[in-house]
Amino acid sequence: MRRRVKNWALAGWAAFTVAALAYATVLGVFEAGGASSRPWGVGLMAFPVAAALVLAKRPGNGVGRALAVVGMATTVIFVLAGVDELLKLDPGSALSRQGEALSSVAVIPMWGGVIALLFLFPTGRPLSLRHARVLAVFMWLLAALAVVQLLRPGPLAGSGRLNPFGVAPQWTRPVFDFGLSLLPMSALVGIGSLVVRWRRAGSIERAQLRWFLGGAMAVLALLLIISVPQETDSRLVEISLGVFIAVALWSLPAAIVIAITHYRLYEIDRLISRTVSYAVVVGVLVSVYVGGVFVLSSLLPLEGDLAVAASTLAVAALFNPLRRGVQQRVDRR
Repeated sequence: MRRRVKNWALAGWAAFTVAALAYATVLGVFEAGGASSRPWGVGLMAFPVAAALVLAKRPGNGVGRALAVVGMATTVIFVLAGVDELLKLDPGSALSRQGEALSSVAVIPMWGGVIALLFLFPTGRPLSLRHARVLAVFMWLLAALAVVQLLRPGPLAGSGRLNPFGVAPQWTRPVFDFGLSLLPMSALVGIGSLVVRWRRAGSIERAQLRWFLGGAMAVLALLLIISVPQETDSRLVEISLGVFIAVALWSLPAAIVIAITHYRLYEIDRLISRTVSYAVVVGVLVSVYVGGVFVLSSLLPLEGDLAVAASTLAVAALFNPLRRGVQQRVDRR
């Protein structure tokens, strides 16, 4: 009975968090980003859902708690911005500036939850006492960084308005800028912890880590894509990028839930096998097609359409035997 009540409480918390994120997303917060902020809101809804599922299936698991921290922090960010938009506050008012300041501080625990995932996945505990101490040091430093972020004087990062809580001395500004280097450094240490865990893991834990890696690769691909300047104003490109953002952000929490609950755990091997196989097959067939068109057009007395048709027939004939051969080799490897 107690566990059922706890599960209902987790479900209610996840539903409330998703509803709050959805509400802020529909309002179209973060006017500087316009509609581009909405896919991020949709994607970040996955974290509270994943946290509730993990904690319901594995009570007390540190991975679920880390996911919950990410979910709550992102909710604070979006909801505070949504309240500002809903109330149409004067940009110069103290309440509007306070909301933006608190919203910017919430970014730090959000990244702290992501970093904790690297140290805790998949068992919910650090790999060793030494790793636990390193994680504790990083968390305390990030907490101190959040306090400095709240109290440092000067303009806010988003709008350039003065920080209403900026009562700390001026030297806290370079301290905060230096402290931001903790985020990539702690992430690198966390990735190193995952590597050590992989080397010591058994078959089930390695399968869990492969699922985590699959979800993380989707997020990494997202970060690489958005780092490239978009020089087109095409509506189709904007929609496609938005869909990719939402799907990529859902990939990591979904992979974590599958890994923690052991649901279809070994399917990741089949997914990896098929992905690699078809990537190789497509690459070979494209090379055969392009090379065939070039060779036939250059060396043989064939018109352009005949060269294309001949190359297309060659690719169609090669597809099945090539796919079977590549798939067998990849599966064996």
